Amino acid sequence: MMTKFQLPNMFEPFKSTKIDRRKIKRVLRDLPLPIKKEIDFPSRCHKGQRCLSGLCPTCMRNFRRKFLRFAHQERLASLRWSFVTVLIDGWTIKAGVYDNFGPLKDHAIIKQILQRFRRLQQPRLILFGSIETVYQTFDSDPIGKPFHLHMMISGASKKAIHKCLNVPESLSTTSAIPIHVKLVGSTYDDFVRAASYTIKQPFWEQRKSSKSKFKPRRFPTRLALGELLSNYGQHHIGGRTFYIGIRYQHSQFSFTDNVKSVITDKIAKKAKLIATPLPKTTASRE
Repeated sequence: MMTKFQLPNMFEPFKSTKIDRRKIKRVLRDLPLPIKKEIDFPSRCHKGQRCLSGLCPTCMRNFRRKFLRFAHQERLASLRWSFVTVLIDGWTIKAGVYDNFGPLKDHAIIKQILQRFRRLQQPRLILFGSIETVYQTFDSDPIGKPFHLHMMISGASKKAIHKCLNVPESLSTTSAIPIHVKLVGSTYDDFVRAASYTIKQPFWEQRKSSKSKFKPRRFPTRLALGELLSNYGQHHIGGRTFYIGIRYQHSQFSFTDNVKSVITDKIAKKAKLIATPLPKTTASRE
């Protein structure tokens, strides 16, 4: 029997997204006019008429919640998943720079990566991921905004994942580990925590310190937020996310036709196996 869908404990409250949205509007008012025109952030977003901007914390919350609900309904947590982080060469924007990064989910490197995975011709392959960045500081000094990829992949071995991602001319040359692959835990909470991290809110500031290994994240300060808004640029909700085996159309998530029957059959068989009671044994007679 399927359990009731619930959001994870650390999921952002609706009220906080409204507060963050007001912060964005205030920061935009202070940006130079040429930058402000490039962003074109909708001034209003309310129930019944959401702005659907990829920069809107409220719309992004609804998008994330919708994806987690889809994952729950389709029992995606029952599959074996790998969490993947990829660092790409030349994707870091210096602190103080307001340049637009350019294409997000439609970036040529992302398209190349997806094509390499499709060539595996694995009928059970499912992939979802996003492109994101974070405003980083070290001992309070800004050090840059590295754009990078997070993905969750099912239906491909660790070796196959590395083979698809190992494109030397694209990988970061400044990182010792440009590709990081980690197996996701087997519990439902493990899956939800990893999936929620893979597709998350766009605005973060990370403070590193020479005195501590702890790297706390928080909603950015006004200066950092202004840069991140400009670096991301205006895009529609879902403009940072990409998939294989899953589609997002008409504000709904679903499996693509080529994997739907294969995956649903696999999940159904696994659920039946778990639910089947062990055969009763008769007591031995002495």
